[in-house]
Amino acid sequence: MTAISQPTQLHNIRHIGTPTPVIPSKIALPVADGLRFVSIDGIRYLEADGNYTRLHFSEGPPLLVCRNLREIEAQLLHAPHFVRIHRSYIINVHYLERYVRGSGGYVLLEGGANLAVSSSRKQAFLDLF
Repeated sequence: MTAISQPTQLHNIRHIGTPTPVIPSKIALPVADGLRFVSIDGIRYLEADGNYTRLHFSEGPPLLVCRNLREIEAQLLHAPHFVRIHRSYIINVHYLERYVRGSGGYVLLEGGANLAVSSSRKQAFLDLF
């Protein structure tokens, strides 16, 4: 056996191939002629419309996509600023202006949206703050 004359410097070794988590800033939404990529920060809230979801943006008209709210919610799992407040609504808390108490209460968002908070989701919503 031969002795190693210089100590190994482990702190200089880089781990090649170690994945760095990527948090996407856009989501892909199916539209009639393909996919539309939208910035998640521009989404004010999402609204269930049967088997479709209507996305409301800070700028521009709403967009109706052929995906239910649960499927879109799964795409937003990495974005903690999106909160389900009702079986029909997911909001971006960056656009939250006010919460008004009641049995479930309701929220007011920038742009004038007034959305109900279900009584079953009220405590989880309030625990965020």
